[in-house]
Amino acid sequence: YNMKKIKRILMALAICSLSIVAVGCSSDEKKNTTNNTNETKETKSEKLSNEEIVKKINEATKEIKSSKIQAENKMVMNLAGNKTETAINMNMETSSDPVVVKMSGSMNAMGQQVSLDMYFTEDAVYSKNVITKEWVKITDPSMRKTMEAQKNASNMDQMLSIMDSVQKNLKIEDKGSEYEISYSGNDESVKEALKEAIGKSQPNLKNYMQNVSIEKFDFFYKVDKSTFMPKEYSMKTVIKISQGEKEMSFDMDLKATLSDINKVAPITLPDEVKNAKEMKTNQ
Repeated sequence: YNMKKIKRILMALAICSLSIVAVGCSSDEKKNTTNNTNETKETKSEKLSNEEIVKKINEATKEIKSSKIQAENKMVMNLAGNKTETAINMNMETSSDPVVVKMSGSMNAMGQQVSLDMYFTEDAVYSKNVITKEWVKITDPSMRKTMEAQKNASNMDQMLSIMDSVQKNLKIEDKGSEYEISYSGNDESVKEALKEAIGKSQPNLKNYMQNVSIEKFDFFYKVDKSTFMPKEYSMKTVIKISQGEKEMSFDMDLKATLSDINKVAPITLPDEVKNAKEMKTNQ
């Protein structure tokens, strides 16, 4: 492995784990208030099965059109006994009509700390240069394809797919106004779901998927009991990537808090962002 390739893998895996939890606009359907009310009464009078709770979480998540997320992602990479730590702190806001995702935060990797400021729209990605502090507009087809995969992952479909894959083995606790859902293990179903999530979020990593092994996966998920909307989330994953006799391991720890679901006002791009010069990939 060369260092440039390692850096690309680090960044891809770190952003991938964040994109899985980021909530975006996944449905234009209107909520049926009557049905929601009936479901709430039903929940209070009956003990729901794992399958029923996961189904209601799936239904509720489809109604999410905007949200705020505070996420912290720590990752330790081990290559031939040499450990490298990466930490990302990120604040994300997603609004609809039109769909805009605003991301800001910082990343500390390989002894270097950089700020991260980005806007995602339907037709472009805007990024703030860490050196010049100027905004650039990215519309290159190949980069847009990668970013489109990020946007598609932002509707939590991949997280729900992972939960579906292990629903029989989920531990669900009734905490009064909330459900706390947890899982710990590495059976084949969750391994395949995680690989699929990584592949969809980061197409550039598809070539590595056949060499990826999931050594450990723990997650914790908290939802509101009446609405089944997400509130908190954490995930711990140990992944190994092998290539011949070489092997890298990644120990990732992600924590996120969600708020203001369906209460975020439409995000407006600042003038300096809207007027950003387009960046060419060959520059």
